[in-house]
Amino acid sequence: MEPASNKERNCMAYDNYNLFAHVDEHMTRPKFKAPRAKNFYPSEASVTTYDEHGDKVVHGGCMRAAYFRCSSHEFERIPNSARSEYIFKQGIGVEKILIDLWKEMGIWVDNNVKFVDAEAGISGELDALLIEPDGTVYGAEVKSFYGYFAEKELFGNRSTKAFPKMPHLLQTLIYLNFFKDKLPYFRIVYFARDSVKRRTFKVELHQEEDIIYPKVEGEIIRSFTVNDIYARYKELQSYLDNDIVPPNDYELYYSREKIEDYYSKGKVAKTKYAKWKSGKLGPHEQIGDWNCSYCAFKNVCWS
Repeated sequence: MEPASNKERNCMAYDNYNLFAHVDEHMTRPKFKAPRAKNFYPSEASVTTYDEHGDKVVHGGCMRAAYFRCSSHEFERIPNSARSEYIFKQGIGVEKILIDLWKEMGIWVDNNVKFVDAEAGISGELDALLIEPDGTVYGAEVKSFYGYFAEKELFGNRSTKAFPKMPHLLQTLIYLNFFKDKLPYFRIVYFARDSVKRRTFKVELHQEEDIIYPKVEGEIIRSFTVNDIYARYKELQSYLDNDIVPPNDYELYYSREKIEDYYSKGKVAKTKYAKWKSGKLGPHEQIGDWNCSYCAFKNVCWS
C-alpha cells in the first residue's frame, strides 16, 4: 500500500479538524492583564434583607468573593470556561446592537463611560447615556438574559410582580448615586437572547432626610436603602484592612437541616427535594446557591 500523499494527508487533517475546539481554546487562553488598583466593582454591590419567614437573605455580590479578588494575597481563581466566555460575548453583542440602534435614532449621547468614586473606592463603567425627547439625559444599563425563570421574574405573571434582578438593581443604584447631580434616573434595559423579549425598568432615588431609598417604576422600595449598600462596602473594606476573610454569603451545598427547613418553607422544589431524599441528585444537581456554582473562587472557599 502506497503512503498517503501530502494532499491526502492535508485532506485527512482537514476532515479531523474541530473548529469549535479550536475556537474554545482561543476563548479560554490566558490573557495578559497589567496590574491595576483593586477598587470595588459596582457588580459587587450587595445588601441584606429578611424574607417572609424571617430568614436573612443576601442579594447581589458575595462579600467573600470580593475579598478574595481585592486581597493583597493571591487566591487561586478558576479560569473562565468557553461557555462563560460565549455568554459574556453575547451580552456585549446585545449591548452593541442596541447602542448602534440608539445612534441611528439620534438618542445616543455616550457609551462606556468610566467613573471612579474615590471616596467609596468603587470604579466602573456606564453602558450608555441617552437623551429623552424633552432633552433629559439619563443612564442606560443593558442586561441580556434567557430562560423561563428569568422571564417570569422580569415580566411577571398573575402571582409574581415584575421586578429587575436584584444584582442589576444594586449595580444601577451605585451608578445613579454617583451621578445623582447629573443624571435624574437610569433605565435597566433587558433583552432576551432567546425570545428577544425586551423591557425596561426606570430606577430613581428617593431621599428622606439622610436616608436614600430606591424607586423602581415609580414605587419606593423600603426593604433596604442605598445607604445599606455602601455600608456593606465599608464592611468589606474593614475585612481587607484587618486581613480577615469574611463569612460566606452563599453556600455551594446546603446542609441536610437547611434543605429540610427550606423545603418546609417552599424554598426547595418538590421534585428536587424528592430526588435529593432518594439520593438521585447528580454531582452538579446538589441543592445550594447558584452564585457559588459560577464563582471563580469556589475551590478556595469550599475546599
